[in-house]
Amino acid sequence: MTKVICFSLQKGGVAKTTTTAITAYLLAEMGHKVLAVDFDSQGNLTAILTQQNIYDFTGRTVLEAIKENNAEEYAVKVTDNLHVLPANDYLATISKYLYRDYTGVPVRALEKALEPIEDQYDYILIDTPPNLGDLTTNALAASDYVVIPYATDQWTFDALFPFMETVQYVEKNVNQSLKFVGILPRIIDSRVGETKDFLEALDTYFPNKRFETTIKSNAAARRLQMHGFFDNTEVNKAVKQYKPFLKELLERCQE
Repeated sequence: MTKVICFSLQKGGVAKTTTTAITAYLLAEMGHKVLAVDFDSQGNLTAILTQQNIYDFTGRTVLEAIKENNAEEYAVKVTDNLHVLPANDYLATISKYLYRDYTGVPVRALEKALEPIEDQYDYILIDTPPNLGDLTTNALAASDYVVIPYATDQWTFDALFPFMETVQYVEKNVNQSLKFVGILPRIIDSRVGETKDFLEALDTYFPNKRFETTIKSNAAARRLQMHGFFDNTEVNKAVKQYKPFLKELLERCQE
C-alpha cells in the first residue's frame, strides 16, 4: 500500500527540500518506487532531482496535473525507481485557480490529482513551501504522515505551534488518517550554546516526537543543489547522516 509522506513547516531554511530529496533518493536506491512531489513554487526539489532548469517543465507541472485531476502525464522519470512531479513559480497562482475555476473541494485538489497514479508507487513524498497557505493544507490533506524538519533556533521553534494547529485542524476536518510522525532536528552550528536548549524544548513540548537522529550541517549535502545525486562523487557523504533517520521513519510509519 502506498505511503504518502509530507515534509513541512511554514519556516524557510529548515532543509525541507534537502530532506525530501535525500529521503526520495535513498528509498529509490533501496528498490522502492518513489514519486517526489514538488509542491513549492520555488521549484527547488525539481531542480535538485533533475538538475534541469525548472522552466524546462513549464506547462508540464503539478499545477497542470491538478487542473486535469490526473498526474499521469506529468511525472518525470529521474531513474527507473524515482520520478518527480515538477513545479515552477506558476504554481503560485494555484489559489486563484482553486477558488475561481476548480470544481472539486479546493483542499483536496492535490489528493485528487495523485489518485490515478498512487498505486504505481510505494512512496509519495511531498515537499512544501514555507507558509501555511493552500499548498501546505493540500499537501497535508493528501498525506498519510507528516514530518517536520527543524532547525535549532528560536524562529523555527516558534513556528512549530501554529503549524501543529494546522496539522490538527486538517486531521480533524479533512484527513482523519493523517499522522504526525516526528520532528527531525538539524544543527546548523554545534558550537552555539542554545542548540541544546532548543533540543530540550522539543522534548518538553513534543515528548517522544523527536527523531533520535540529529542532522548536522554538511557541506556535501548543501552542494547537492549544484551537483545533484548522480555522477556526484560526494553523494555518499551527503546522504550518510540521513540513513538512520530513514530507518526510524520507516519504523514509525509501520506503527
